[in-house]
Amino acid sequence: MRRSHRHEERWSGWWWIDALCIIQDDDHPEKDIQIKFMPKIYGGAREVIAWIGAGDSITDKAMRYIGNQPSTFIRAVAEGYADARLEGFEKTFRDVALCVRDIFNKSYWGRLWILQELTMAKNTTIICGEEELPWKTFIDFATQVAAADFGPSRTLRQVQDEVAAKQPVWLLTLIHKKRSRGLNLAELVFLSKHSVCGRDKKDYIRALLGMVQEGSGRDLDPENHRSACSILSHATEVIIRDMRHNSKISPAIKQRCEKLTRLAHHTPLVDSPL
Repeated sequence: MRRSHRHEERWSGWWWIDALCIIQDDDHPEKDIQIKFMPKIYGGAREVIAWIGAGDSITDKAMRYIGNQPSTFIRAVAEGYADARLEGFEKTFRDVALCVRDIFNKSYWGRLWILQELTMAKNTTIICGEEELPWKTFIDFATQVAAADFGPSRTLRQVQDEVAAKQPVWLLTLIHKKRSRGLNLAELVFLSKHSVCGRDKKDYIRALLGMVQEGSGRDLDPENHRSACSILSHATEVIIRDMRHNSKISPAIKQRCEKLTRLAHHTPLVDSPL
């Protein structure tokens, strides 16, 4: 917030801060109601600030490099028609490669809630320490580095692997913004399979449901389920139901889906959250 107030003309109106505005008690009945508003809040925000974490001289260097690196050149490297300049690019990138790795090793990237922050927002700014970047600049850099051919350089390839490992995060945001139809629950589960979402197992479904725009998942309401097992079982049923309606799936697979749908019901012996 202190960083953002340096540009006072950029800010007017209200701040929404999840940690303050959402009840953090997993068992509080108001939590589900509050979370339902998240897509509308992020989608209607003038700007979303995504704070990666505390910075240092290393992350500052990486953020400045990402912001200054021409995306057109990185794209040229990735597409293979900048061979004459590749050696110079590798040398420059090698100087900051480990710094970039530190940025992508931040625990922020493993949080499931960030998918709502980054996917729903019209205008997102990434902040790490004292440095900031537009989310689009970050995506351009990350996707091109992940696709670039760095030759035999072991160091650069290790850093490239770290960047590529986070690819589902920005892949999801690109798909959400550019595809003609929305994502269903099954697609969101697949794209977020390496993400984590706090202590409450129901939070995983809560976060995903905020991004569902296609399929039966739109009608799944966490408030109707008193246990994590119950809602996860219902979510499984929803995913199978969507698969049955897919014209590309063979009749044999659809029959198996019918059977699984009947099995995907759960009545917990102990009616308490896991």
